[in-house]
Amino acid sequence: MTDAQRVLVLGATGFLGTEVTRVAVRDGHAVTAVSRRIPASMTPGVEYCAVELDGPAAAGFFHPWRWDGVVNAAGSVPRTQGDRNPWDVLAEHVAIALNLCLAIPVQWTGRFIQISTMSVYGMPLHLPVKEDHPRRPVGGYAVGKRLAEDICFGHAQRQGWDLWVLRLPGLFSELRHDGALFNFVRAAMAGRPLELTAGEPVSWDVLHVTDAAEAISRALLAPARAPGAVNIGHGEPVSLTLMAEYLAARGGRALPIRNVSGVVHPVFQMDIGKAAGLLAWKPGPLAARVDRLWSAMQETVVA
Repeated sequence: MTDAQRVLVLGATGFLGTEVTRVAVRDGHAVTAVSRRIPASMTPGVEYCAVELDGPAAAGFFHPWRWDGVVNAAGSVPRTQGDRNPWDVLAEHVAIALNLCLAIPVQWTGRFIQISTMSVYGMPLHLPVKEDHPRRPVGGYAVGKRLAEDICFGHAQRQGWDLWVLRLPGLFSELRHDGALFNFVRAAMAGRPLELTAGEPVSWDVLHVTDAAEAISRALLAPARAPGAVNIGHGEPVSLTLMAEYLAARGGRALPIRNVSGVVHPVFQMDIGKAAGLLAWKPGPLAARVDRLWSAMQETVVA
């Protein structure tokens, strides 16, 4: 895909999908936006469709096939432990990938972008983590994403598809008021201790949602074909502990950090050299993005 095309965005009203839809319209694509429900606020010129993508009726929606590019950002992302049954989350991602892959015609020559996650790598064996690092996911979401990747890889190999699997860190924005980063900033702004509460080691990294959508936009338009897995992120060493330390000092006060569980969290660092070559991907420093979040929260969040 080198010009404006017909693009199918799955999970189009989710946190990432909403931004992907906006950017695809900006880039001149004709967008079909698919989600479980039609949103109350719709982007002019976008075709919105309500489909249960993991259900038996999903296959019928895709016929006749009429898209040049696909961005699959569908599927649940649990926010907290116990948010959803992990087996249900796993099954949802697998069913969505299967329904989509089975619906694509054999002769299709378009571009398939599967949105995946850094969590498929699990605990890093070495740093930085390249795309060929062993995948050792833990938990229903990460395992579901790995299986969805394998479904896409298998179909792409048999059919000769132009497959991109983008592995993203956790996403944040000024509008999202949850997650470790948000909670760290809120505590630091209020002068409270920053608490590490995870009960087990967590590989952790973050990316602003607009940066993620920009990477997807570049992947839709890139001249390369079928690169497989591509890491998208800042490429910096980061961990829950390092981020807490940065934000504890950010407000000019030496705030304490309380490791409630006593768990040691590993440093994670993705190698983004492949993205740099394919997408001219050169994100700014993560600290600059975090500082912008801090400034925005000063005006919008009451501690």
